[in-house]
Amino acid sequence: MSENQEAGHSGVDCAPGLNRQVVEAVEVVNAQVLGSSAAVAQAMTDQVMAQAIGMAMQNAVAQQQHLYTLRNAITTAVVRTILESNAEEAVRFAREMLAGDDVASTLERLAALMKDVQAGRKSSDGGTA
Repeated sequence: MSENQEAGHSGVDCAPGLNRQVVEAVEVVNAQVLGSSAAVAQAMTDQVMAQAIGMAMQNAVAQQQHLYTLRNAITTAVVRTILESNAEEAVRFAREMLAGDDVASTLERLAALMKDVQAGRKSSDGGTA
């Protein structure tokens, strides 16, 4: 056995002019890096995954906000169109679109009720206008 191994040193011989303590320090650092490389790689993977999930959630929220803004604009345009249109035209259009549906008969009753209210007459069910 060499005198380096007996003194607890590694089996690597130092080149002349190198300090044995420096060589051993480098060997210890290499061992630590190799031992912790799996944990570091897993931590990096976890951080990338967390950022990707965060960005996906942020994009989902932004998309939802844009859809709500678009829905509000559409609702405003539709309400403006309804308010500017003729009521009888709207009822006629709805009746055409919903032909054969129970809603169509409900619309007819509502149209009749609106005419009764406008004329100041009593409705067919006995109520007053």
